[in-house]
Amino acid sequence: MEKKRVLFMSVTAGQGHNSTCRAVMDSLQAQGVDCAMIDTMAYLGRGISKTVDKGYLGMVRFTPDMFGYFYRSMLTVKNPATREGQRVKRRLQRAVQAILSKKIIDYVTRFRPDVVVCSHMFAAFVCDALRAKGYLNAPAMIIVTDYTVHPYVEMTDMDYYVLASDLLLYQALCRGIPREKLLPFGIPVHARFSQRHNKEEMRENLGWENRRTLLIMGGSMGHGDIKHVVKKLDAMRETDFQMAVVCGKNKRTLRAISELETRKKVYCYGFTNQVADMMDASDVLITKPGGLTTSEALAKVLPLVLFSPIHGQEDFNLEFFTNNGMAMRVSDFVDVDEAVYQLLHGEGVLSRMRQAQHCLHVNQATSRLCAFITRLAQGEKLHADSVPVVPDDIP
Repeated sequence: MEKKRVLFMSVTAGQGHNSTCRAVMDSLQAQGVDCAMIDTMAYLGRGISKTVDKGYLGMVRFTPDMFGYFYRSMLTVKNPATREGQRVKRRLQRAVQAILSKKIIDYVTRFRPDVVVCSHMFAAFVCDALRAKGYLNAPAMIIVTDYTVHPYVEMTDMDYYVLASDLLLYQALCRGIPREKLLPFGIPVHARFSQRHNKEEMRENLGWENRRTLLIMGGSMGHGDIKHVVKKLDAMRETDFQMAVVCGKNKRTLRAISELETRKKVYCYGFTNQVADMMDASDVLITKPGGLTTSEALAKVLPLVLFSPIHGQEDFNLEFFTNNGMAMRVSDFVDVDEAVYQLLHGEGVLSRMRQAQHCLHVNQATSRLCAFITRLAQGEKLHADSVPVVPDDIP
């Protein structure tokens, strides 16, 4: 029997979209499915890819308020069922069809996927354009990689929309997406994040001392004032802990943290592939509220303190997590040291947060989606109820 083929269409704006695709790809490939992933922007032209990637990273780093303004302004788009919404949708479709390249057309017609999985809104629009022109003839879905419904997602013609939680169903329905297309499976994470290991063993493997540990991260970009976080926490003499700091690809932050003179033990890293082990070895994660990082923490049932959201989708992630009791937040009124003190010294705070996190059953997100994709590739017409939820044990 010929292998089934799944094409993943991502966009490199940070690493979250790519990592989500790889998590599903690795699982499917282990089951014998032929998978491939493309950076959609790069296949439309190197100039477009570099411009968008650098433009996104530059805006996030240097003009974050402007990025947040643009993001919120896009949320005013009308429901696609309305006349105005239809006009917006047609304009978007024509614009994307106009930039289709021979390179991406040749690739998809040669690969001939049985299912297409998009991890970014723009990739979904390109997929729509390829299907409308007859270059693709396969069911398609988009994984919404944040705890909200992104602007313009409702303007795509995906067969399925994978949501981070069933708590987002109402939002998606209000945006005009039909219920039968909604798959509230959760954001897929790599299998290594769904496995939990002994803290003491993981600390020994990492070369850390065996004591209470705070893991501090700023995503792949090393976003946020991580130096301020470390200095504030280092000044907490009444609370004993060590810190592990992951600066991602931000070499300036890595150098600044490495040069700090601290009272507490601080382990400093740049970009690393050991995040899953570090989460197992830690008691609390202090991070910006990126969709993938927070999902990985949920899979590990790791208490969260959230700071420095990228204005836009991460503001919504922050609200989702704090409103549902799954994280504490740093603000102008409660700095990181006070948030950590309340979390570590408040009676039952940690256990209640872990319980709230566990209720989302994110450990099943990747396996449920892979089961759904596998059956879809075999030609079945499916809906969300086709894959049952099996509650896992509370740790």
